[in-house]
Amino acid sequence: MISRELRSVPVVDEDRLVGIITHQDLVRTIARDALIAADVRKRLSCYGIPDRWTAHVAQASVTITDQYADPADHHVALVLAQAVPGVVHAQVVHSARSGPDRHPRRAGRAASNTGFAEEVARPMFLRVLTLLGPGRTGDESADSLPLR
Repeated sequence: MISRELRSVPVVDEDRLVGIITHQDLVRTIARDALIAADVRKRLSCYGIPDRWTAHVAQASVTITDQYADPADHHVALVLAQAVPGVVHAQVVHSARSGPDRHPRRAGRAASNTGFAEEVARPMFLRVLTLLGPGRTGDESADSLPLR
């Protein structure tokens, strides 16, 4: 389109006109992926270790790569990505080049959940509430939530 200085191109199905694509439509699509990627990265940076996650977006489909093979964290990352407006599909994959399979905060923890609420669940919940922002549902005070 640029080399021929065209502002729009017809979309046809056999001999029938089904639409028109403009230069602005293409720019908006490319910019949308960049905006989605930035939003997903922002949400993931609030959860977990800084620079732990990488997010790539193509045609509004998000692929998140994690350094650790932690199913619980992968689920949270997936939910955070799916909450971004414009995302049509999201997946989380484990990076093959990473080191340990467990998150460092959880690596030495005993089988019981002693201290889990204080160490992990409450801070994670507060970060999710921060990401949700105004208008969230439920109790507005995180201090009144039962931890056990």
